[in-house]
Amino acid sequence: MFDWYDRPNEKIEDTIRSVKRDPEDPMSALVNTKTPSKDDLYYRFVLEQLHNGMSHKDFVASLEKGCNIQDYLERHTDYETVAKWFDSLGETKAAAKARRNYEKLKSGGNIMRRTSEIPADYIGAFVGHMPISITHPDEDRYLTYRECMEIMKMPRDFIMLNPKKNLNHLCQNVPVTTAMDMAYNIKRFLYGRSEMIYDDFVIQCNKSRTLQTTPNTLDKFL
Repeated sequence: MFDWYDRPNEKIEDTIRSVKRDPEDPMSALVNTKTPSKDDLYYRFVLEQLHNGMSHKDFVASLEKGCNIQDYLERHTDYETVAKWFDSLGETKAAAKARRNYEKLKSGGNIMRRTSEIPADYIGAFVGHMPISITHPDEDRYLTYRECMEIMKMPRDFIMLNPKKNLNHLCQNVPVTTAMDMAYNIKRFLYGRSEMIYDDFVIQCNKSRTLQTTPNTLDKFL
């Protein structure tokens, strides 16, 4: 058996804020150099139209939990309304895409939502588009490589080779703190200090503090 763990949640915005940008650190470069409130038109609509010109920092502060901007937008309006506003800006390609989203959702389909991710309390898995889409909680920008590495609890003196090309390597990682817990429990087992369960296949769930056991046979495993 592994140990049970009950650690207080570290809010994602506090994790990001804990990193101070150091001009001497090559990992302080931005993963995505665009400005969320201006270059992400969906986010611009949320701030300017839904919230009367609210700032990025104030919007983050208004959230109880993090959100994808398109998910937030869909809870408050529809893509046809957004498309009309895009048209007024002369953003015809964005308007056409918004209308396709509207028609697809209306017909019962689904869409890709790879717009800005606003961090508050916690985020989803740090994979896919997340590293280039998560915004800073206070500054109107996306994250630095160092801030991304902090989310995965990499050592603060770690230097990623060719970070622009290899950014997805972070997503392939197990967070360092999670790996440490696993390694500690393996070491505890090797030293004969673990509570043992014999002749069963066991699923141990830390969240619910439960052990689900079934006879240790190939059929049960499969």
